[in-house]
Amino acid sequence: MKGRNQQLLIFSVAMTLIFGVLMTWSHFSGAPIVSVEVPERVFGQEQVKTPPIRFTQDKDGPLTMKITGSTLNNSWVWVKTVILDTEDIAIQEHDFDLSYYHGPDWSEGNRSDDWIFRLPAGEYKVLVYGENEQTQLNGPRDISGDKLEVEIQSGVVLTRYFLLGFILFLLLSLRAKKLTTDDRENERAAQFRQDFLA
Repeated sequence: MKGRNQQLLIFSVAMTLIFGVLMTWSHFSGAPIVSVEVPERVFGQEQVKTPPIRFTQDKDGPLTMKITGSTLNNSWVWVKTVILDTEDIAIQEHDFDLSYYHGPDWSEGNRSDDWIFRLPAGEYKVLVYGENEQTQLNGPRDISGDKLEVEIQSGVVLTRYFLLGFILFLLLSLRAKKLTTDDRENERAAQFRQDFLA
């Protein structure tokens, strides 16, 4: 039984490493379609949107839109994105909430957020608008040093498939461990009966 437990342990470690590599690979799997910087100074001004960000989806499939506020510092940003088709009809929209706060020995929040969505092949435009803590509290002001990065990627491998596989693997490993434990207990019981009857 000891050899069987060692094999199970080696198999478990190997599978965990493989799933870790696959999850990392899927996280970085997309190919950038478009990447644009949006100045935050447009936020908080009514009806002001960025110029449309144009992109082409070559084939049906998942896309990832990632918004990064690398300059967020003890503040938040709310961003709304609207995807328009060639006739300027809104076909999808999504809200992003980014915030980052910190002190001498703590930090919380996230400076980036992403959204996975699916579009058929075609040409599209994205409108980006929103507000931030600075403009909401103090009214519109020029904070042109602050910016958001909007990136759209295609060819994304969804991590949920690897995650489901990993969960299934863990369940099977636990079941195998239970069977090993049951076998050991049965051997002990058989040995006890044999010793008792002898």
